[in-house]
Amino acid sequence: MEQPQELPEVITKGTKTYIQLRNTDKVYLYQVTDNDPNNKHIYYEVFYRRIDKAKIFSSGSILPNRVLYPYNEAFGNWAWCISRGNDHLMALRVATNKFNFIDKQTRIKQSA
Repeated sequence: MEQPQELPEVITKGTKTYIQLRNTDKVYLYQVTDNDPNNKHIYYEVFYRRIDKAKIFSSGSILPNRVLYPYNEAFGNWAWCISRGNDHLMALRVATNKFNFIDKQTRIKQSA
């Protein structure tokens, strides 16, 4: 299988900036900063690395294999949003623990 197109290290969408803090072959951790001047907020998103297979459209254009960023319905299923109000360090600790748990868990399953 052809290597998938990886997620970018920085994504900007509207007032939000997503910065990739860590990744493995199984899981990602992004810091999300909402730069809305009326509601500045930092939180974290942890999610499994899921690959969408290449698609060929009737027009002949090709969408290559790529890693998916979670869509809204993915949260609570294979992605988690972690926030602790203004306590960003606590949110980062919780997100890092979730990241490590997922990474370790999938590695144990692979070696079993």
